[in-house]
Amino acid sequence: MYFTEGQNNDKPDQRKIHKVFTKMIDKLMQTLLSEISITQKEFLAACHKAKHNKNHWKVVKQILLVEDFAQFEKIMIKRNKDLEMKSMSMLL
Repeated sequence: MYFTEGQNNDKPDQRKIHKVFTKMIDKLMQTLLSEISITQKEFLAACHKAKHNKNHWKVVKQILLVEDFAQFEKIMIKRNKDLEMKSMSMLL
């Protein structure tokens, strides 16, 4: 089951995929913070400070968007289109 443009992708299977994805990202973030010896509190403080720097804020927004199903859906639709284009080019 994958995400397609123009269809209702808000189904239990897609929600399940999104939940797995968010858990994976959360685990990766926890591992990264642990490896670089930064606490969650320090990381959150840095995220709040990032609002004052346009480029830093872009990174924080991307992290926050992980929780947003609609944004996840857009990412997955784009990824599927990219894979379709790549497979079509391989056939030609």
